[in-house]
Amino acid sequence: NHSLANGKRKPSRQLSIFDGGKIDPAEERSRATMWDVPRFAEYHGYRIIIVENVVDARKWIMWDAWLHAMDSLGYDHRCVYLNSMHCHPTPQSRDRMYVVFWKRGNKRPNLNITAKAHCTKCTHDVEAIQSWKSGRSFGRYRKQYVYCCPKCGTVVEPYYHAAFNAIDWSLPAPRIGDREKPLKDATLRRIRVGLEKFGRP
Repeated sequence: NHSLANGKRKPSRQLSIFDGGKIDPAEERSRATMWDVPRFAEYHGYRIIIVENVVDARKWIMWDAWLHAMDSLGYDHRCVYLNSMHCHPTPQSRDRMYVVFWKRGNKRPNLNITAKAHCTKCTHDVEAIQSWKSGRSFGRYRKQYVYCCPKCGTVVEPYYHAAFNAIDWSLPAPRIGDREKPLKDATLRRIRVGLEKFGRP
């Protein structure tokens, strides 16, 4: 996104010397659609709205203005940070931010998310509580927050599904080397990275 300064448009964020002085068009489009939320809310007057975005959307320069627009329309809100692997049975790890808006005066939704995990100290399963690292209020799983046992405070690892659980192993699948249509270079590069990281079978 851009802001006006001295009658000229300038980037709303500093550019890295590594990105060639360019703003990612996909990032621009993603932020632009954020303004569709108050526009639609003003017209439709929804009772509740849930906005999903990447965690870094919280760093958007217009973030406070965006929330103020929703506040002016009569909405309270709360941000929820959640990794998709803790939403069973999703077999992938993706950190997301969910901004939940509800009409002021309506009942506040229960957004205290817990995750089932095994506590090795208590020796049984618990409903683990999201616990932020010092000074953090938003971010990604493991980097900025963890899950802890509600009884003893031990850091625990919530249960999750793996890719293995989502694959239909009854379907025939040719080996990579036997494919008639060769894989793309980017795919082969990812395979090499995986082999280097996890070792060859």
